[in-house]
Amino acid sequence: MSQAQQEVRPISNTDDCAFVKTAYFEVSHPSKLHYYATQNVIDAGGDSYNIMSTGNDTAVGLSIHTVNIGIYKCNP
Repeated sequence: MSQAQQEVRPISNTDDCAFVKTAYFEVSHPSKLHYYATQNVIDAGGDSYNIMSTGNDTAVGLSIHTVNIGIYKCNP
């Protein structure tokens, strides 16, 4: 795990953070959610994320998990 990946964290209180953008992604298993959220946060230049919504869908007979996150910059 890279240094940048280690510094990304989920948050619930966004009061002291600057909003960067939202991101949407799909994962095949809930255990992969943090990994893909982290990649989106790093790509956007943030350091934290807040899960806004999750859902389930089916594609080609396979279950997928849909995720919307808010990306934030909380550390100076």
